Amino acid sequence: MKLARTIGTVTLAKAHPAMQHAKLRCVEIVNSIERVDEQPLGGDTIVAWDLVSSGVGDLVALAEGPEAAAPFK
Repeated sequence: MKLARTIGTVTLAKAHPAMQHAKLRCVEIVNSIERVDEQPLGGDTIVAWDLVSSGVGDLVALAEGPEAAAPFK
């Protein structure tokens, strides 16, 4: 599991019907908890599936591996 900060929202022009109500967020990986207050963080930026309705600036946990695939049954 990784820690990241939400930095924006991803908008799709066209999406698969299964993703109609999906919320995608652009998040920046927090490399070190000591650097969590720095702007920008300098970590990798990725697109994440938002299950908790995070907002810009919120810290979120990212799941990886088999548990991350659960929403895509």
